[in-house]
Amino acid sequence: MNILSHNLLLAAPTIFCPTCCRYLGLTSRCTCGYALPQPLPAPGASLWRAALGGPLRGAPLLTADALYAVSKEGFLHARTLAGAVRWSQPLGAAARRSPVAAGGCIIAGTAAGELVAVRPSDGSIAWRYP
Repeated sequence: MNILSHNLLLAAPTIFCPTCCRYLGLTSRCTCGYALPQPLPAPGASLWRAALGGPLRGAPLLTADALYAVSKEGFLHARTLAGAVRWSQPLGAAARRSPVAAGGCIIAGTAAGELVAVRPSDGSIAWRYP
């Protein structure tokens, strides 16, 4: 799956195994037996496209049920695997890198030096540091 922003290929998604709590790179199956609910498309194929209001920062994060991406404008976006909008959460400052999954949250770093943890279920902020 390629993620396009402003018609430029930015990155391939990072896949996360919730069972082992580790990142799998671009494979859709973990050694523990966990597999994505649907296989990844062939390289270069698109499942859907979405306008997120600006360029993305880093690679999107792909979990078992959603895709998360941070934008230069400072939003953490969540989409279903079918491309439907789940939510968009303002982070308070421009995002710096790819989001990560940890501790039951999606975590993004900002240009202001904050880490912002967001609940994947509804996009509400769980905590900020510092």
